[in-house]
Amino acid sequence: MMIHRRIVGLTVGVRRLLALSIALGLAISATWVAQGVLVALIVRRIFDGADWTAIAGFVAAVAGLTLLRAALIFVREVMAKRVAAAVKTRLRSRLFAQLLLLGPGYLEHTETGRVQSALVDGVEALEAYVGYYLPHAVVSVVVPICIVGFIVLLDPLIGAVVLAFALAVPLIPRLWDRVLGEYGQRHWAAYSSLDARFVDSMQGMVTLKALNASERRGDELRGASQALYRATMSQLSISMIRNGLVGFAMSGGVALAVAIGSFQVAAGELGIAALLIILFLSAECFRPLVELDVYWHAGYMGISASTGIFELLDT
Repeated sequence: MMIHRRIVGLTVGVRRLLALSIALGLAISATWVAQGVLVALIVRRIFDGADWTAIAGFVAAVAGLTLLRAALIFVREVMAKRVAAAVKTRLRSRLFAQLLLLGPGYLEHTETGRVQSALVDGVEALEAYVGYYLPHAVVSVVVPICIVGFIVLLDPLIGAVVLAFALAVPLIPRLWDRVLGEYGQRHWAAYSSLDARFVDSMQGMVTLKALNASERRGDELRGASQALYRATMSQLSISMIRNGLVGFAMSGGVALAVAIGSFQVAAGELGIAALLIILFLSAECFRPLVELDVYWHAGYMGISASTGIFELLDT
């Protein structure tokens, strides 16, 4: 997990909203877990030859959980936007206050576009991190622990396998932290540089035309665009390798757990109902980690952008 302490510090004043967002995430995960257990029971009864009336109650419960989950997701989205909006508003106020404190002389020695990138795009990039990633980081710890604990009660060996793969999912990306950090900083530097050049070019368009320097400036912008493209592709290549390893750990954990359970069922050491529950709960164990990985991609830009933001605040 990428927990940036200074960004977490920006959530002071909205911690209650953040806690509510975490609670909503846990409730949503609980509906997924309950649905998995119900589906396992439905499949088990179908294997036993039960008719429609015997599973109608379970089907109705699954439908009810689906509707409840939709409502909870809607509320969580609203809460995430509120948390992010509050953090962004306070941060922009601090940045503007810092600019006023530094005075106009600061902008004479700094590219206007870089300051604009930090105040606008940089702050916006933090939305996914504070609104989604931070709350879900807690969910992705609590939910797998609870599910693995339950699976251990059903079968200790399978529980150990699921635990090992569940630990591998957040640990594998740590192997790439330093490299991704470097590539992320290069990407943001290229992005802010291009943004700064465009802003400065627009502001100085009359001067560029008067000095017949517009074509040369266009070549510079073209070069900056190519630099951003190369930085983006380099970061993407590393990210794709990371995603492949994480995806393998997630899929492999479920597959191996079910394979071991199947052998135990064949040997008469595990019941078919327990195997079905393990099948669905193993998938639910990795669901929060899959969602966290999605939020990681959305929030990583905020980590890279925070460097310029905190540099301005620390000036």
